[in-house]
Amino acid sequence: MKEEMKREQEGWEKQKLEEKKTREEEKEKRREKDKSEMEEIIRDKEKLERERQEQLEDLEKRLKEERCMREDEHKTLEDKLKLLEEQHEDEL
Repeated sequence: MKEEMKREQEGWEKQKLEEKKTREEEKEKRREKDKSEMEEIIRDKEKLERERQEQLEDLEKRLKEERCMREDEHKTLEDKLKLLEEQHEDEL
């Protein structure tokens, strides 16, 4: 009878250890999954930041080109005006 109780107790202890091991393995799997998800979120965030930075740089470049183009147009118009004024003076 004592041996039977001892075997039952050993069986319970073995079962408890197996359950504990299973819980720890599941906990570790959840940690790994969470870590993987966090890494993916970080990668996505970094990618988004790079894309936004590229967009910003593109917009700054376009703005600069537009500004230069307008300055060139303005200078051209000033030159034309100056020529016209000179012609008008010559005519007088």
